[in-house]
Amino acid sequence: MRDFFSGLVILLIVASMGLLEAPDRDRMVSAGIAAQAQEIAAAQKHPVEVLVDVRDITVSGRVESGAERAALLKELKTIEGVQSVRHELVVLPNAAPFALTIEKTGQQAVASGVVPSVEVSRGIAAALDIPADGLTLATGAPDADWGTVAGAVALALSRLENGQMSISDHSVALTGQAILPATVAALKNELSALPGAYRVTLDLTALDDGAPYSFFASRDPRMGMRVSGKLPPDVEIADLIGPLGQVHDLQVAAAPVDLGLPGFAEAAALGSRMLALLPQGHLVLTGATLTLGGGPLDATGETELRALVAGLPAGFTAKLALVPVDDDTPLGLTILRDEGGLSVSGKAPAGFDPAALAQLLPDAEIALSQSPYPDLTQWGATALQVAALAGHLGEGSVTLANDGVRVDGVVADEAALLALRAAVTELREDIPVEANVDLADAGKPPRFVVTYDAVQGASVDGILPKGLDLALIAQALGLADVGGDERKSKLGEPAQIQKALRVVRAWLPEAENLFLTFDQGDLTLTGVLSPGADAELILKETRDAVDWQKRPLLQLLTSFPKPETVRMNAALQAEQIFLAGFWLPRLDFEPSLEACRAFTGEALGQGGVNFLSGSRRLDARAVRVINRISAVARRCVNDGGLQLEIGGHTDNVGSARDNRRLSNARARTVAQAIGLRGVDAAGLQALGHGADLPIADNATREGRAANRRITFDWPGPLDDAQ
Repeated sequence: MRDFFSGLVILLIVASMGLLEAPDRDRMVSAGIAAQAQEIAAAQKHPVEVLVDVRDITVSGRVESGAERAALLKELKTIEGVQSVRHELVVLPNAAPFALTIEKTGQQAVASGVVPSVEVSRGIAAALDIPADGLTLATGAPDADWGTVAGAVALALSRLENGQMSISDHSVALTGQAILPATVAALKNELSALPGAYRVTLDLTALDDGAPYSFFASRDPRMGMRVSGKLPPDVEIADLIGPLGQVHDLQVAAAPVDLGLPGFAEAAALGSRMLALLPQGHLVLTGATLTLGGGPLDATGETELRALVAGLPAGFTAKLALVPVDDDTPLGLTILRDEGGLSVSGKAPAGFDPAALAQLLPDAEIALSQSPYPDLTQWGATALQVAALAGHLGEGSVTLANDGVRVDGVVADEAALLALRAAVTELREDIPVEANVDLADAGKPPRFVVTYDAVQGASVDGILPKGLDLALIAQALGLADVGGDERKSKLGEPAQIQKALRVVRAWLPEAENLFLTFDQGDLTLTGVLSPGADAELILKETRDAVDWQKRPLLQLLTSFPKPETVRMNAALQAEQIFLAGFWLPRLDFEPSLEACRAFTGEALGQGGVNFLSGSRRLDARAVRVINRISAVARRCVNDGGLQLEIGGHTDNVGSARDNRRLSNARARTVAQAIGLRGVDAAGLQALGHGADLPIADNATREGRAANRRITFDWPGPLDDAQ
């Protein structure tokens, strides 16, 4: 094979020089010698350069030993037609011990010692911004990992403010200072993964304790004035606490370096002046948020305080808690309707008029206490909306608390339930609502519809059977949640429904929409599948798995969205984009060989390509991985100019000829499916390997199953592959 490619290279070089049109034996021989000499040079450990003058070769570069030099010269001399081989080869010195030392101070680094290759030298130079030619190439590295270890330690040194690294054979030492403890911990963790042959000694410390800036101050009649925190390095502590008067407990530290929060010192100084206005209270400044609480404060003091708040640096916010004394009971409202009638209790803000509730609930007995604080959160308006909810309950309760609204009870009929739902939608969007409401006729038999949409997700409408709820439906479908009001019958058996839901779950990511209907024991299914789904196979699997009263009806999507439409698939919880008539995963990455291989591996990690037994027909689940691979291939083939090699493989059951035919047919099927999704066919190569490349033992069932597979490889740019 090597001779074949060597001959092909020679032929291409000869053709490019125009030699086929004007035969010249010396030029043809020279071209052939040059091609073989370049191939030999490329196989050397260190870069070497060969120059060919008709039949004479001159080679220059570095080698590790006299024996390596002799072997290279001997191999060049064996090229047919060579008359002489001259060399300018330099034998690298042998270093013992094989050692490297680098010292870093601030942004400057000085290195001395040896490295095993130009690549290692360049890597270290790039990590520490030092000249690559300052390091000496030598032989004598204790093993092949030495260069990788040196590069890793150099990267670690680059993250230190000051430090020194040294490597001598298998001994590694790194000392120095990082800014934060998190950096020290990360470096220790990374360097713990060095090969086991290397003995690593670390002496790393942090300049800072890792805590952010903070400023705490409190004035209390019994404890006095207390101040603590961590401040920027340029803050004058005496000036900062001066407005606070006598400080009884001072525990303030200055950060050794600037932690990068501009304006903190100014905000702390303003906060100190704010607290000085309060007879008692506390100040907390963390991050860019200043919290001040205490009092009492008259109108003049409040005006002065708010002027200080207005002077906070840009990006800083203040939270003020200047409130009179209260019993600390939170605001709340409870409306109860039972056999004893209708009652209202709770605590309202100052200024709230209970008469507004009486107008909505004229028969209610109202007993509300009042807070001395004003309504700062539109509590009154929300309370009136909550009261409207209670008007739809036959019996039960409605509660408004700090954590949202809760509705428990029974409504008379469907109309009352719809009215209650409408009233809930009038509440502010930021108010959580928890409802547990049943129809008074919950003894009716179960009758409901599960609706699924690829964008909106799933919801339930109707009465569920005993033992089934929204959470169980979501679990059976593999969804995070299912919408709808949870109304339950006291009748019914959920086993048949749950089985149907689990069957649907297997192909739910391929559904555009579906409707699963249960009506007094009759179970029916209709829906629309995404382009590319095998409706026939999905229908067969679904029909065979469940006892349906009517045959399920599934059809492919016929009304397509605009190209490049983007959506979030509810079943996959992933973005999709409509391209070339298919919903493909939305990917955005630079199409390098490394990235393409990584994204392909990630796609196959979610499942491989499978076929019907003994056939080239894809099974019902294959569309999912075909779509994932196609999304990668559109970036890597169409945009990156790379070639995708699709390999078909079988086990060793049957004849080699039949296996090769089947594997080739399957690879071509996959290539055609990917091509239909907008991937340039010129960048796709389908190969059938039969049973020639097993990855497991064909003597076992598991091994044979592993060997029956489709592989996806990225050999390189399309031009190179051709």
